[in-house]
Amino acid sequence: MAFNKKNKSKHSFRLIGLRGKLLLVTLLLFILPIAGFNYLHELELFLKKNHSESVLDVAKILASVFRDNASLISLNRLSQSANTPIYCHSLKTPKIIDGFSDDWFTLQNRQQHFLPAFNTQINPDHKKLSLLCTNDTYYYYFLISINKQKNKALNSFGKIDFKQNKPFDSISFQYLDYYHQIQEYRFNMYSPGWINGNLQNTLSIGSQKEIRGEWQTNKQGYTFEFKVPVSQINHYMAFKLQHSKTGNETQNVISTAAPIERLKPTDQLNPVILTDPLSNLRLKQLVPQNTRLWLLNKQQYVNAQTVNQSLTQTAKNNFSLLALYRRLYLIVMDYPEQQSFYGSNQAKIDSPAIQLTLKGKSSVEWLDNPHSDQMILSITVPVYDNDNRVIGTLVVEQINNTLLALQDSTFEQILLLSIGLFFTIALTLLFFSTRLLKRIINLRNDTNIALSNDGNISNQLFRNDNDEIGDLARSFSTLLARIDQNNQYLRSLSGKLSHELRTPLTIINHHWKI
Repeated sequence: MAFNKKNKSKHSFRLIGLRGKLLLVTLLLFILPIAGFNYLHELELFLKKNHSESVLDVAKILASVFRDNASLISLNRLSQSANTPIYCHSLKTPKIIDGFSDDWFTLQNRQQHFLPAFNTQINPDHKKLSLLCTNDTYYYYFLISINKQKNKALNSFGKIDFKQNKPFDSISFQYLDYYHQIQEYRFNMYSPGWINGNLQNTLSIGSQKEIRGEWQTNKQGYTFEFKVPVSQINHYMAFKLQHSKTGNETQNVISTAAPIERLKPTDQLNPVILTDPLSNLRLKQLVPQNTRLWLLNKQQYVNAQTVNQSLTQTAKNNFSLLALYRRLYLIVMDYPEQQSFYGSNQAKIDSPAIQLTLKGKSSVEWLDNPHSDQMILSITVPVYDNDNRVIGTLVVEQINNTLLALQDSTFEQILLLSIGLFFTIALTLLFFSTRLLKRIINLRNDTNIALSNDGNISNQLFRNDNDEIGDLARSFSTLLARIDQNNQYLRSLSGKLSHELRTPLTIINHHWKI
């Protein structure tokens, strides 16, 4: 009994039973989805590598179309000026000249800012000129925003009862005409509304007598809007703001950085940078599906850009298992997020990839779009002239819709296969372990009652199962049979011993009686 208690105590402190061990073995089935994930990752890398190589070859072919592009060479020459270039965004619909900036909202945060001249003693933050320029086939459109928020002279704006002794601002607009003469118009800001620009050099050839615009006040200062025919301006222009105060005190904001005493007229003005219509047309004819193209000069100014319409179609972000997987997958892979310079209405694009391209090296990047499940392939390739000198950059941006669809299909197959195999094998192991455990428990119970306390065999353990448990049961049955035979022998041994002892005792007793 002491041995049984010790054995029972030993079994009661088991860390894990057979059922738990089989459950742990079942958990190893999670290797299937992990292996599927790794397979999907390797497949994605393979597809991305092949796709990026093919798009890179296409980008190099497209860049060869613009080899020795006259527009790029001209743009390089203009942007190398000592004065800040003025970029004019291409316009599809004409602007309404009303002095308000509501219809310029698509170009927000694209303004060019000019601070006061360095010879002034006034804080530069108190006065700032912001400029937006657009153009269509016939006109240049300008929106000038003046920040006067910290100037007390703002109180005089908008008053109808203007007096001559009150200070007023004036904006001068200069441009180079096709006779290589500088034309200058001056706008005196007396009161909000329509205003005419007076021509300062009246003897100039081929100039307009006046240019008309409109200005309106706002909380920050005021905005001034006007337009000039394209036929008047020969690639150069400049702006000057003169703010007059009492006591003959003035503050100037000029767009040019070069001294006005320069001999060349072009050194006194800002070069005008435009998108090239011919390059835009070529890009539009060459752009592949789901692709956006930019053509840049050496100073990263946009010479032309176009986009396939299907690229602008945003996919619906409905919740699904695939979408959840992609989000988790992108988080695990830690791809860089989409860069902000890939947007419309860009005047200048500056990035390490483009800087590398200007050294004659191509660049390939995969960018994650945080607003959708798509990824963006960004490729930059150099554009050469006939002397193999870099004159610009071609940027190709493409969404991986095809790869995404193939990845979704592959993942769906792997997911369904993994789930099917997992549950099939798990249920099979569970059924097998339950049946196996039941047979072992039955064998244990039969073994416990097979031998009674008086040594009699009360149950046979013979099994017909043709496996190891059946062999174990039959071995126990053989053992019990031998024990039973031994018990029977021991029971008959007493009778045999009593008979053997009784015979000599009888003989001895008979002799003693004689």
